[in-house]
Amino acid sequence: MIINRFIKRILQSSPLWLQISAALILAMMLVGYATNQLGHDKRAEKIETLLKAESFHTLEIFSAGALEAVISEDIGMLETLVLETTRLEQNLISVSIMNSVGDQLIDWKKNLNTAPERAYQYERMISFEGDVYGEISTTWDPAKLESTVDQQMANERLRMMIALFSLTALSLLLVNFLVTVPLSKIENRLRALSEYSDENTAVRPLQVSNSREMAVLSTAVNELQRSMDASRRMADELDFQARHDYLTGLANRFAFEQELRQHLSDRSAESPHDMLLFIDLDQFKVVNDTCGHAAGDMLLQQLSRLLEKTFPSNATVARLGGDEFAVLIRDTTQENGVALAERLRSKMEGFRFTWQDRTFSTGASIGAVDICGMGTLIEDTMSAADVSCFAAKSAGRNRVHLYENNVRDFDEHQSEMSWVPRIQSAMENNDFVLFGQIIEPTASHSLNTSHVEILLRIQDGDDLIPPGAFLPAAERYNVITPIDRWVVTQTLDWMSAQLASNGMSPRCAINISGASIGDEQFHAFLLQALRETNVPGNCICFEITETSAVANFQNATEFMRVIKKFDCQFALDDFGAGMSSFSYLKSLPVDFVKIDGSFVRELLDDEICRAMVKALAEVSAVMQIQSIAEFVESDAIRLKLEELGIDYVQGYGVGKPKPLHEFESSNSADQHAA
Repeated sequence: MIINRFIKRILQSSPLWLQISAALILAMMLVGYATNQLGHDKRAEKIETLLKAESFHTLEIFSAGALEAVISEDIGMLETLVLETTRLEQNLISVSIMNSVGDQLIDWKKNLNTAPERAYQYERMISFEGDVYGEISTTWDPAKLESTVDQQMANERLRMMIALFSLTALSLLLVNFLVTVPLSKIENRLRALSEYSDENTAVRPLQVSNSREMAVLSTAVNELQRSMDASRRMADELDFQARHDYLTGLANRFAFEQELRQHLSDRSAESPHDMLLFIDLDQFKVVNDTCGHAAGDMLLQQLSRLLEKTFPSNATVARLGGDEFAVLIRDTTQENGVALAERLRSKMEGFRFTWQDRTFSTGASIGAVDICGMGTLIEDTMSAADVSCFAAKSAGRNRVHLYENNVRDFDEHQSEMSWVPRIQSAMENNDFVLFGQIIEPTASHSLNTSHVEILLRIQDGDDLIPPGAFLPAAERYNVITPIDRWVVTQTLDWMSAQLASNGMSPRCAINISGASIGDEQFHAFLLQALRETNVPGNCICFEITETSAVANFQNATEFMRVIKKFDCQFALDDFGAGMSSFSYLKSLPVDFVKIDGSFVRELLDDEICRAMVKALAEVSAVMQIQSIAEFVESDAIRLKLEELGIDYVQGYGVGKPKPLHEFESSNSADQHAA
């Protein structure tokens, strides 16, 4: 009671402006104290949020860089990646990498004098196109982030106190304008009126106006509103960017998987059918490699608009990354979902993309999955869509494949993936075997010389695995370039051995994949190999397919011009089977053109095939390029090819593939002196 009376007496004896000022100062102190307490409560949460964001970014980059090394189990490359990453990320205290079967490849721990009081663990799968090849597990020490966060919070508290002090000062100023000045005017006027006794004394009317004070207050409120609007717009924009693909404006992988996961969990046995489409563009790499990334980006943007126009408004269309898209079609029948997928495929097939003076056709391989009956796990649903898309690609691309829980499709997908470790094992255990197939002139009296195409097999016990069984998987999973390195090295060693023993070596044709043509590290390897070998350059011919040459046109042209400085030759394989154009043939510095076997097989019975072969022979002769016909299976075809002007023949009717060591005698193929 005594305290209450004392406070009441103080308040009654104090001016109103002083009471308001004291209340504002007390409020400022309470707000500062409460904010400081809340800051301590949020400290740990903020540290964890920052560390999670840092680890997510680091693991995303690391998993992309470590993909090839994990697949190939290249420990040296993984150690380099770990050292580079830990050098940049000082908060990392341990890194563990396991392959897809759980074997540990890397176990790195930072030397610490004392163990951290707290540590955070984050993991990430190493995957590509939905397939998991390993896992990265990391431990992070938040100590450095704690000091950073403490400094940030101290700065925030300082800014808060400055802001609160400024707000208090502004409030006092407003009190002065709104309360003190008007009350002072009223007080002075009342005193003046009380002092004047003459009724005839003129008193001017009291004019008290608070418009200025109200203007100041409204200006402050308007400024606050503008700041809040700007902050809201920025938050909305950041949220949009976090959930949408920056290039196409479609939903990104994160948003799509989040929506699909929620949709699967909300489904029940009575829910209507929904369809999931997994779309992989078939010709995007051709545009991207031929015309550059700007053209590829433009193509993706145009195809994204095509996707949006094809599907109903309740469908979710997303770009998962690269040239992969996904569509969730709600409340539809299986037949309608497949029909929409087929409509999209047809539109893309008819779509023509023009960049500068070039026009490209495109296509799409589409996997369709009826979500009904797939369960609630997004991993199972996305895996089914990926398997279905793989089946569409395996069947010839540019088609729609409906997932029917077909074990054969899944087994084919798994079987192709299983070739990756088998290929790596073959290289490590020297299970690859080189074969050769003779390429002969069409006429025995020709001045042309025979040579040998180098072919590859895998020795599996007593069986030989042909290249068609494992090379497609090697190309799909990016392990073809190490195979090219192995073949080049082994072939040059064999040719060098022939020079040492016989003083001469046959000319050998070595196949180079499209992936190696665009690989700068392979370029450096091949140049070094050619510098170090004693095999004459005119004994070496590199074969590249027409499709890979056109798809990597600029890289292929530059690659060929550099290699030809060593007097090496080039053959353009499978000419006529892909995007054949004599303008490309004119631009590429090739010495041989290998006519695709599809024209040669029907040569005796199909006039169109004869006309095509004759035209190719004539154009090649004019360009001073020698022609080779593949798949020559009879003497009759060989005679017809000679009649049409073809320079060389190759096939079972000429000579079957055989182990390379059987070409070591001088009569197996014409030899070239060193």
